Amino acid sequence: MGHIEGDRILRLVAELIFGMTRKGDVVARFGGEEFVVILPSTDPEGARLVAEKLLKAVESDCGVTVSIGVSWYRSPTEVSLKSPYSDEDMMQLLLSRADAALYDAKR
Repeated sequence: MGHIEGDRILRLVAELIFGMTRKGDVVARFGGEEFVVILPSTDPEGARLVAEKLLKAVESDCGVTVSIGVSWYRSPTEVSLKSPYSDEDMMQLLLSRADAALYDAKR
């Protein structure tokens, strides 16, 4: 697949993800062929369901397969605790967990 075709597919995937997420969710391209989707107020099961729907939609609508890693965080304010992590540290932890899950999915 050439650069032009690859760029076209990335645009299709991005449009699909944007179309399937809610107002308030965050969708961002993260690296060459990776996307991050942040789903506030979504529990682990909800995130897993969104991931499954995205996986199926990308395959059927864009004609490519993808691997998805999911990570979840329960805000300390939800459980009335002070987080031991800074916001940056927590973001790195979540990305690291999602990346590990992504590589598991690729296997």
